[in-house]
Amino acid sequence: MSPSPFVLLPPSEGKTVGGSARRTPDRFASTLVASRTSLARALERSLRGASRAYLENLVNARGDRALVARAALERYLDGTAPHVVAWRRYDGVVWRYLEPANLSSAQRARVLVPSALYGLTCASDVIADYRLKMSVRLKGIGAVAPFWRDALTETVVDHVGRGEVVDLLPREHAAAFDYDALGAATTLVRVNFVDHRRARAVGHAAKAAKGVVARAVLVGGVASLENFEWEGWRASASDDGFVVVAPAPPATSRRQ
Repeated sequence: MSPSPFVLLPPSEGKTVGGSARRTPDRFASTLVASRTSLARALERSLRGASRAYLENLVNARGDRALVARAALERYLDGTAPHVVAWRRYDGVVWRYLEPANLSSAQRARVLVPSALYGLTCASDVIADYRLKMSVRLKGIGAVAPFWRDALTETVVDHVGRGEVVDLLPREHAAAFDYDALGAATTLVRVNFVDHRRARAVGHAAKAAKGVVARAVLVGGVASLENFEWEGWRASASDDGFVVVAPAPPATSRRQ
């Protein structure tokens, strides 16, 4: 049986808290150490004297939640943050529908997660609690996604080789990759989620479908998308991979 494809999956803003003070190096720690050091320095400079508006944009949270997120980032920067394995840390809709606890350790290791803070980890690496948008700008490095682009593209190419990579990233995280280079070096399968009118699908249902698709691919391979159907969502082949289409709303909903 051939190994599961690698899956590019976004992190979730929803995270469990806590963890252990014991930290083990993640899979890409040595590869990305220089970039992570530069990012951490830029983040530290940006947090120093940050206005409330800037902080809230940085962590995509408001009021007290933004202050809690700042404290978590400061614990990461000073080395006191508790860590827990990523598939337990991420608690958003996509990850809940992925059901990582019911995947094998080998399958979880093939989930690659680009993030503003770490650059790249996999679902079986230990990580801190954090909130940081990929789309923000930091002092000294500018926009975060372009800062990571060369390093993340090269890291994924080196890690995957000619293997299959299923791309389930939203635009914010996709901006951290050079897709021409990624597609030339790997077997890249892009999956887009659209509504019944073929506009970009967003919201809880689209995130749930993404988690189910990720699980299907990890368990059954890319071929599982050829006949994929879940709660009215259906996949069909496209020029660069697959399109997963949402069910049409009931007629009464369309009239409202």
